[in-house]
Amino acid sequence: ILKLFMKKILILFFIFLSNYSLALQWSTVKITDDWEETTRTLIFSDYINPNKPLGFPYQDPTVYMYWDCDNGGFTMRNTANNILDTDIADGYNLIQHDIKIDGDIKSITSYQQWSSEYITLDWYNNLNLQSATELVVRLNHYSDGYRQYTFDLSNFDPINGCN
Repeated sequence: ILKLFMKKILILFFIFLSNYSLALQWSTVKITDDWEETTRTLIFSDYINPNKPLGFPYQDPTVYMYWDCDNGGFTMRNTANNILDTDIADGYNLIQHDIKIDGDIKSITSYQQWSSEYITLDWYNNLNLQSATELVVRLNHYSDGYRQYTFDLSNFDPINGCN
């Protein structure tokens, strides 16, 4: 009986792991600013990892993406913010990099305030990702080179998620 019980637990555990790794989940969060008396609605991805590890001190970055329901546009948070291929402007960087939308490569310019962990992908670019199933963001990190960050968009639903 103990063996049967352990088998069931292992089966449930593997089902959980396969579901977690196969489909990236998106969750809606409403953020209220008590001072401004405003509410924003954002749809967050799960945390992801780069395709290859980064070196110290960025070996375990916090990386996720969110969709701003109120203003539109994708923003990526990446605590490994040592990005190259930037043009410096007054208070922000413009990052020249590539993305893949369902396998199609596109060169874009993203916006990042100085020392920020947030990279706005849609600032200059009109990215139509509502029907896409996968977005891969490629960034060039100082001393580590290019890394890819893959977001599964198959469960991303900006219409129902923003309501």
